[in-house]
Amino acid sequence: SSDLVPPDEHAKHLLVEAQTEYLKGQLSQALSLLQELVARFPGDCEGRLLLATLCRRIGRASDARKHLAELLELPQAHAWRMEIDTEQRELTRTTKELNDSTDSIRIHSPKAAA
Repeated sequence: SSDLVPPDEHAKHLLVEAQTEYLKGQLSQALSLLQELVARFPGDCEGRLLLATLCRRIGRASDARKHLAELLELPQAHAWRMEIDTEQRELTRTTKELNDSTDSIRIHSPKAAA
């Protein structure tokens, strides 16, 4: 359907603005812009991929997984397959590292005095 294809100029503007904020380290602003972008243009692969990456970076792994799953449903996702695979590997690695560090905190925390 035509609503999946973003009107190029507006979508491009939102994406460029989000990328700029992301690169400046303004992650909450980038997140807001990307959420607006994918809400208005659900078929924007690049925006959805950056949103998944940002969610992973700020510790929102389940949101990142959801955005990657939605991205894979898009007809043009095949063009982004390599980037999607890379992001899925990063997400798996990040999640494993988080679990390992949580386990190590649990193992090394001192026992309460009896």
